Amino acid sequence: MEHPHPDPQIDPATLLAAAEVELAAIDETLRRLDEGTYGRCKQCGSDLGDDRLAADPLAVLCASCHGA
Repeated sequence: MEHPHPDPQIDPATLLAAAEVELAAIDETLRRLDEGTYGRCKQCGSDLGDDRLAADPLAVLCASCHGA
């Protein structure tokens, strides 16, 4: 399968920075899984809920804390 060519309008440094942020979020999610805290709000400790995690598996804040 051939990969599409990168958009020449997008700065490679911007792409790299975005990839590093995403990788850090994945690493944090894996750490939270190991610790048993995945699915709990990082700020208030409430359950994130299946719908929130289905929409964003890397979520660390509940809807209330995310909007605060």
